[in-house]
Order: sequence, then C-alpha cells, then structure tokens
Amino acid sequence: MLLVSDIHFGANRAEDVAAFERAASDGTNQDRIVVIAGDFTQDHKSGEFEDAAAFLCRLLEAGCVVIATPGNHDLGRWQGEKMFTNERARARCRSLLAPVYDQPQVESHHDMDSITVVGDEVFVALRSIHRGPARWGGILRHARIRRNQIEWANRELSRLRREASIGASSRLHLVTHRSLWRDDGDKHSAVRRRRRLEAELLKPAGFVAYIHGHNHRFSAGVRTTPKLGLRLMHLSIPTLSTRARAKGEQFEYSRGWVNWRAVDSPPSLVEVAQRKPAASA
Repeated sequence: MLLVSDIHFGANRAEDVAAFERAASDGTNQDRIVVIAGDFTQDHKSGEFEDAAAFLCRLLEAGCVVIATPGNHDLGRWQGEKMFTNERARARCRSLLAPVYDQPQVESHHDMDSITVVGDEVFVALRSIHRGPARWGGILRHARIRRNQIEWANRELSRLRREASIGASSRLHLVTHRSLWRDDGDKHSAVRRRRRLEAELLKPAGFVAYIHGHNHRFSAGVRTTPKLGLRLMHLSIPTLSTRARAKGEQFEYSRGWVNWRAVDSPPSLVEVAQRKPAASA
C-alpha cells in the first residue's frame, strides 16, 4: 500500500503529484491501496478542492482503493475548527470525500469517518480535528476524536465481526490526521484525550497500526502508546507539498510518500526531488 499525507493542493508541484499517481497505479502498489491522511488543500479554496477531486478521481479510475480522512487545512486553513465552524469548507470536504465513501470496500461511514475492508486489512479513518465542548475551553482545544466517534467505530466493528466481514486474521489500522504522540521537535500538538482513545478503541478492538500525517515527516516503527503503553506500528506520513519549514524548527520535513506491505516488509520512504519552494507557497 502507498501512504501519503499533506498534499496541500495550492502549495505543491504537479510533477510530484504525477509521480505519486504513477506509483499508485503501477506495480509499485501491488495491492492497490492508497491511504491519504489529511490536508488535501492549503487554504480550503474551491480551486484547490477541484484539483484534489480530480486527483482522487484519477486514483479511483486506476483501480486504487482509497482510504482518506480530512485535515485541519481542509476545514479552515491551519486552525481547522479552532475558532469557528467553516460550513463552506466542510461542505466542500464532504463533496470531495463522497466518491471515496462510494467504494464497495467501504463497509461504513458517518460524518467523514469511515471503515474500509480490503482482504485482511481493515482501515478505520477518524476525523481528528474536532473542537471540544465550550465549557472545557473547546475554542482552543480543537484536536479531538470525540467519544461518539469511538462509540460509532466500536459499534460498526462489532457488527462487521458478527457478519464475518472482519475475521480472526484481520489487521486493524487507525488512520487520523493528527498524531497520538507528541515527539521532541514536533511543531504540532497531538490528539487530545488520548487515554480515552487508547482505552475505549485501540485496546479493546486490537489495533495493530496507527497512521497519521500533519507533522510533515516520515518515521516508522513499533512503539508504545503514550498513556497505556500499547504496542503499535507507528507510521508518520510525509508531505507532498512545497511548504518550507519554519525558520528555527529543529527537524527537517520529509517530502514524498510511504511504501508499505503490512505483512512482509518494513515501511520505506519514497522521496521526491527537493526544490526550494516559490515565494508564493
């Protein structure tokens, strides 16, 4: 499978996007699975969503199974839903993701969350940029996966097990935009209420991998979760954008995508050519 995040239409290069599409539709992607971990757009503009929709259409027409979740840029530039709900951006994002949810492999979806089953691989994609309740400072504390999302995922996973769509050999992967971890040097904050996510979803459902974007760098390996110490394959997915790293940051961005076969090979970074971005990016 190929994993990509933070494509940022409006701040990327056509040749990089084309290179990814070639890899997704040829022998490089033997199982035809593509995971996109958020931030399709740079400024949630209509033209950026149109470019992202055309990109998704080409992947689907090439026979790829696409798993996707929105990012904070898709729902209101960098702050996402931090200050207010941008209904226009939300409507554009729903329209963008509609063809993804129409795939026969998507067993369930609700409010930009989805469960996709491809053979033994089960992908639960949860939107991770909700605001919290106002009484708990929700205007500022906006990096949340809500309890009702967790309850929905557990309910649907239980149903799919009863219906034998998910079997004993199935491997569960959680896909979000934001990370469960906050690593040294990371510019962005992690998902809030992490103990709830670990205790109420990751542990009881038996997830094996956590896939996310947002930090614009590649890292991969088995690690323990920050609250309960669960062992998961952690995959931080790089960017396809040309957005320069901010002055003074302590780590370099990774540019490219990840090639991974969950059973028999370690994840690897496929880099795109480096070039200093234009001033407008």
